[in-house]
Amino acid sequence: MLLLDGLPYRRVAQLLERVGRVELLGWTRRLARQTPEADAAARRLGFEMVSDWPASLLRALDGILLAASEPVGVEEGIIARYGWVYPDWLAVENDEVTALIAPIVRGHAVLNGIVARDEPMLGHRPPPTISLTAAARLSGLSRERTRALLEGAGAIPDGSKRGVAFALEPAAVAAATTAQKTMGLTRESAAVLLGTSRSRVADLLRAGLLDREGKHVAATSIETLLRLLHSKSRSQPAPPSAVPLPRACRGWGVPLAEACEAIVVGRLAVWASPASGGLSMLLVRPEDLGARRRQLSLAVAARRIGIHTECMGQLVRAGAVAI
Repeated sequence: MLLLDGLPYRRVAQLLERVGRVELLGWTRRLARQTPEADAAARRLGFEMVSDWPASLLRALDGILLAASEPVGVEEGIIARYGWVYPDWLAVENDEVTALIAPIVRGHAVLNGIVARDEPMLGHRPPPTISLTAAARLSGLSRERTRALLEGAGAIPDGSKRGVAFALEPAAVAAATTAQKTMGLTRESAAVLLGTSRSRVADLLRAGLLDREGKHVAATSIETLLRLLHSKSRSQPAPPSAVPLPRACRGWGVPLAEACEAIVVGRLAVWASPASGGLSMLLVRPEDLGARRRQLSLAVAARRIGIHTECMGQLVRAGAVAI
């Protein structure tokens, strides 16, 4: 039998015992101490099973999973679903018998959605992958939004569980995020990407800093805007007083769209912060925004108090308003 070729006698006996026990004992949390008679019975059954290898082991593993679903409170996961087989057998490292059986059990677990295809377990060395955190960083979205996007695209490996790290194929992540970029984003999604509010996104659309895609925001225009603003950042370190652009605009009452326009034309100094994403990666000095607040145009001043530009002009000329 090819399976047994090259194994020392004691390893052959160990292999036959373990394989036979899978069929004889089925699912149990821990392996009880076995009697010599039980070991002999397992070896006899194991010898019969290796003649139909690996189909016999796969059938026995099917039986274990079926039994594992019956006890109350049995949680998901390879340890819980395979019971004693994992801690008493497969968790043993540098073992010749484990090396023979682990790939079969792993394939069975992947087929049944118990572990992810590229999860580094049971001796499997996955191809180059990235984590969900890295995928979120690449897509510019939060972890939760990135996971939802990848789940919708079918890029989350089967068997992946929340709270447990799993690996993603870079090509699948790129395909999912590229598909997302070809579609328009809602204002809520655009606001998340930019790190601001829906109303500020509407202002950016009106100012022409973002493009429309039907009733939505063109995803490519968000990237274009961020790249443009980042290209205006100064190479010197940011001064101690510099704060993220959205926060500075809120604090000084300066519309975000106006501040972005000022950055684009070079009238507002800006620095880049690698620690943040969206518009928060741009740092400005609040005092610079304060100076801009005292230099409002008639149109902006009129929009602030909800009147027409002509009316604002008349108020300025009459001395009622100073801008």
